[in-house]
Order: sequence, then structure tokens, then C-alpha cells
Amino acid sequence: MKHAEDLVLSFLFEVSRNDSIYNVQEAIWNARPEVVERRCDPAELVLYKLRPPEHPPTPSDYRKRQEAALSEHTQKLDGTSRVSDCFAEYDPDLLVPILIGVTYVRRGSVVEDHILAVKRGVLAREPSSAAQYVHLLSEQQKGPIKNGRPADQSGLPLAIYHPVFAKFKDLCADQNIRPSASENALAHQLFAVAASIYDDEDARFKGMQPTLEGLLNDAFDPETRVCNTRNTRCLLTETRSSGFALRAVVEVKNEIGTGLCDPSIEGGMYYRKYWVQPSMEPVLNACCCPSFVISVAGPWICVLGAVFVDHVIVQPLTEYISLGGEPDYERRVSAVARIFHLLSGCMHDLNMFYGPLEVSDTLISSRLFPCFTCYSSGGTEVRLVYEYALLGKAVFLALTQHGEAVVVKFTESYCKAAHLLLAEHGLAPPCGTANTLAATCTWS
Repeated sequence: MKHAEDLVLSFLFEVSRNDSIYNVQEAIWNARPEVVERRCDPAELVLYKLRPPEHPPTPSDYRKRQEAALSEHTQKLDGTSRVSDCFAEYDPDLLVPILIGVTYVRRGSVVEDHILAVKRGVLAREPSSAAQYVHLLSEQQKGPIKNGRPADQSGLPLAIYHPVFAKFKDLCADQNIRPSASENALAHQLFAVAASIYDDEDARFKGMQPTLEGLLNDAFDPETRVCNTRNTRCLLTETRSSGFALRAVVEVKNEIGTGLCDPSIEGGMYYRKYWVQPSMEPVLNACCCPSFVISVAGPWICVLGAVFVDHVIVQPLTEYISLGGEPDYERRVSAVARIFHLLSGCMHDLNMFYGPLEVSDTLISSRLFPCFTCYSSGGTEVRLVYEYALLGKAVFLALTQHGEAVVVKFTESYCKAAHLLLAEHGLAPPCGTANTLAATCTWS
């Protein structure tokens, strides 16, 4: 926020006593754009109520009070409050003194952030080393992956960037999906081979590979494509650039704790290393690079998703599931069979996505934004072009094909009726439409 001593402009503006403070912020933003240089939204103006003056003030009085204003008895004004409530002690015919500050929210240039994320991925240690707990913190400080480690390195929901993740999560919760008898048989087999005790990672991977391939109805690529890793395997799709897009990476550790790292972390780091290869640049330029990460640690398995947008985001789509014996054996076998049934379908979806993908020699900036790009309003399709995101929030500014600015917010839960009620009383911005996407909700 600008300090009071930096303010050099005093001016008058008029609002109704029945207006909200948010309306005051809008009035200032519209009346004097040079104050904020239009580098912020109205809600980012921070308004302070100054203590009542001893005599009716004039605009010239305010400049004298600016230097000490923040140290005086001031009250920060809440955007939802009404003017009449905040200034009840003032005569309506007198001028009301308000100190204006500006809090600039960093609107990360997603293109610049993406380029930096690629450079950091190139320079990062090999995944088997970077994921070790002795190196993880320093690696996350130098070139973070948004995997929730530590907690401030969390990314936006995967589902807003590609529908395959929303589909997977929603269908996982659908108990009506029934895998075939052969899929259930393979799930029983997976539990048996996963619970076995192996000498090393090579033996575990070889023991589990045929069953995993059967459940996925797909074959792992036999070559080691990145960093000479031994027990990381990939499901790939050939693209129009003659490169092979990564649909899934499978990271295997013999037991929990072996390898000095969590295989889900290492799998995410392998994902990044794969996509920053020079040969993958045409695909990386053209899409958000959706991939799955299958993490195996002894008789435990977890499915994660990953995208490469302004940052690399890796998020779990399932819990770690025990592939051991009792208790509740049959229920867990059925759950694992259903997960692989759905995962196999998602592998097919990604195969169909990457195969015909139009690759690009230059970065297509729209691929760094959510895949929700249109909605229906009054029977008319409204198309969106995203301008920027508020840092760390699933809130975006977009322009329609008519040049109208709209805010698009993604949230797990939303009450449209409450929003409309608040908007009716001037306590929230107008709501254009609300749409439910699989695994997420949006409004604009």
C-alpha cells in the first residue's frame, strides 16, 4: 500500500449514504483513475476513516493531515459496510474525510512465470536426487513444483485446466460403476503381487508390471526417456511433432521409505523433467500437458494428476490405498478395480487428446488459463478470453467477445441465491451466470 506521505492528491467525490463502501471504492476508481493508474481493481483500494475534525474541513485541510494520518485514530473500512453506518456521527451536509491507500495484488504474468518454470525445470536436479528429503526443501525453494510441499506451494485445482481430471474424480465417487469380471480378477492379482516381499525395486516393478499393464489395458514404454531412471515407466502417445506426449508416469519404490523419498514427489519431478525436454517444446507450447502420476510404495498405491501451466501443479486424485490383506479386503479390491477401470478410460481420453493435437513453435498463452472458455447467457453463447489471474486464487479476469470485463471464480462450493441477495443490496458484484463443472463450480 502507498504510504500517506506518498499521497499528493486531494479531491472530492459524492456517494449516497445508502451506498456500501464497495460502491465508494468503485466511485473513486471511476472518478480519479490517475490516483491508482488503473493498476488495481476497486476492491483493492483500502479506505480509512479519519477521526472527525474539530471544524468543517476543506480539501486543503487534508494534505496537512496526510503525514500523520495512519498514526492517528483511523478505522479501516469494510467493503460490505454501509456509508451511513460508518459515518453515523457526521452531518450529512458536511464533507467526510477518507484516506485512500492502494494495495497492489501481483497479477503474475503467466507467460513470464511459465518461461521461468521451464528454465527451473531444466536446471533442477535429477528427480531421484531432488525428491530425497535431504534435498527437497532446497529444491522447492529454487524451483518449486506446486505439490503442497510445503503447504504454501499449493496450486489451483487441476480440474479447471483439463476435464480429464474432473471426470476421473467425479466417476471415482460413483458407486454405480461396476468393473468387469476380468478387471476384478486383475485387481485381486494386483493385491497378491503387491503384498509380496521383494529384494529390490527392480524385482518389485517386474513383479507388478504385467498386472498394472493389464488393468490399464496399455503397455509401458520400454525405454528410459529421462534422467536414466531405472524404475520409472511411462505411457506415451505419439504426437504430430514426432515427439511422444506423456499420458502417465509410474514411479515405484520397493517399500515405504526406500529411496529416501516419496515416489509421488519423485513422479511429479519426473513429469517436469519430461516436459522440459527440447523435443517436447512444440507440445508444451500448445497445451497444459495433462498427465497422471501413479505412485507405488511397497503394497501402497496413489493416483495423482499433473499440469504444466504458469507452474507445474501436481495433486493427489486418490488417497494412498493399501494393497495388502485384511481388513476390508473385498471392498478395497472393488475400489481399486474401479479406479483402474476409470484410469484406463482416462488414458484413452488423453490418447485422443494428444494424437491430433496441433502443436506450436511458439507459446500459446491461452493454454496457461482454465479450459472453461464459454457459457450460455439468455440463450446466447458468451466466449471468454482470460486476461490475468489473481495470485494464488482461482479467480480470473476475462473479456467477452463484446469487450465486457467479467470475473470468473472457481470454487468447490457456491450458493448462487446468497450471491444474488448480496448483489441486490450492493454488497457483492453482480452475478452473470453460475455453471457447475465436473469436480468444480464456476461463476462469472
